[in-house]
Amino acid sequence: LKGQYPYSRIIVTVHYLNWCFELKGNDRRMREIVTKGYETKDKMERLVMSSFRDEQAFLHLADEVFVLSKKTQALLAKDYVVSDDKIHLVYNGIGDGICSRTLPDEGKANMQRNILFVGRLDEIKGLKYLILAFENISVKHPDTRLVIVGDGNFQSYLAQSRKLQGRITFLGKMQSGEIDEIYKQAYLGVMPSFHEQCSYTAIEMMRHGIPIVGTDSTGLGEMLDATPQLRVHIDEDSFNE
Repeated sequence: LKGQYPYSRIIVTVHYLNWCFELKGNDRRMREIVTKGYETKDKMERLVMSSFRDEQAFLHLADEVFVLSKKTQALLAKDYVVSDDKIHLVYNGIGDGICSRTLPDEGKANMQRNILFVGRLDEIKGLKYLILAFENISVKHPDTRLVIVGDGNFQSYLAQSRKLQGRITFLGKMQSGEIDEIYKQAYLGVMPSFHEQCSYTAIEMMRHGIPIVGTDSTGLGEMLDATPQLRVHIDEDSFNE
């Protein structure tokens, strides 16, 4: 590009980094693998090393780099050694105004509380751990129901949910008009993600006034700075589901 168009400018927006998917957002492990002199042990580590170097080379060639979280801003400056003056932090945004929703009537008999998950049915989104937690929640709180919106590999999650038939609902991928109604009926949103930059789902939940339980991983942690009591810590040194 630069050879053909010497006055062009290359602008990069970082929506993800490849190693986050391979390592579930574990930056400590990433640093260990990309350290100079480290001998990679398997295909996964070689992939992390290779993609890190490719990303670093491209980010250095870019004229401006836009990031969606402070965590990524610091990571690019420190680990990728990208110049501070060309990194720009710009959060995602959606629409304007707050949406109204119908809260469950606390005094009503047989009240149902919907716990809502919205996202890809993918290991990086942590749905497996939400379903495990819901097994305990459903015993202690019989008025709860888990509503799962999103597309992906249903089979493993359907098998995991078999013992909770009638308590978990899979709605698949939905259009924005349809999902607005689901947001309005939610009691609580849960995002057990291992990796997020600046989640549209979290923004939508906030816009509908839904409390969010999330993790302190990558960009999601800073989206929940105002409610640290609703943040679950992921211990990258001794991970325990």
